[in-house]
Amino acid sequence: MGGARMNSVREALAQEFKCQHLAMKDVDNLQLTPKFSLVALFIRLLIFLYAITMMVINYAGNPSIKQGYQLTHWAQMFTIITFLMSFSISVATRRDVGKSWIKTLYILQITSTNLQAQVALLYWTLIIKTVPELTFFSVHLHLILFVLTLADISFDQIPCRLIHFIYTFAFSFIYIMFTLVLYWTNVEPAVYGPTSDYRSDGVVKAVSVTAGSLAITFITNTVLCVAFRLRARCLNRPEDSQEDAAESESTVDNVEEGKF
Repeated sequence: MGGARMNSVREALAQEFKCQHLAMKDVDNLQLTPKFSLVALFIRLLIFLYAITMMVINYAGNPSIKQGYQLTHWAQMFTIITFLMSFSISVATRRDVGKSWIKTLYILQITSTNLQAQVALLYWTLIIKTVPELTFFSVHLHLILFVLTLADISFDQIPCRLIHFIYTFAFSFIYIMFTLVLYWTNVEPAVYGPTSDYRSDGVVKAVSVTAGSLAITFITNTVLCVAFRLRARCLNRPEDSQEDAAESESTVDNVEEGKF
């Protein structure tokens, strides 16, 4: 019995890490939650307008190039682009939209949700201790945007897989390389203080930050995948829990393609 269960777990994990899922090959169309298409369209418009307005107000009131050095602002820009594409594609699907655009949207949504989860987690557990005054824009950047990404992504039936953590880690790795360039060019050696100060034990800190980013990205993406699976169960859609791996894969594909 135990051996069969272990085999089932291994098969499930193998399914989660199939390379084909990186390309979203099981996506055929925009999978909006049934009966909520118009609601999603309206809410997505409000989300985008709010996010872009707050960004303009914030940058107009505090025009500093150093904001561009921080992951928070990278994540904000990426998330706003996701909101815009999410709304635009929701409008376009009332006519027709290519499969490649749907796949791109899903990748952006998964990445932005994971990014905002990380920004919120790191800020409220570590950085908040060094913040002299908590402002509205601090809450907006490190919490409200995360809530908005959850609201935006909740209207879609995204085939989220564990292997999708690679999207967010790739973004984080590019950012880490950017901070190293800032250090090598003597522009900013410590974007986030001592933790990212490469002037002392630079190699160790770079490796530590990269490893930490990999770990937290995998964790947040796993939580996101679990949330989508639980959501599917609540909607009475079967998930890949059958012992027969072939039947399981077929069932999952049908669920994710909206064939239920």
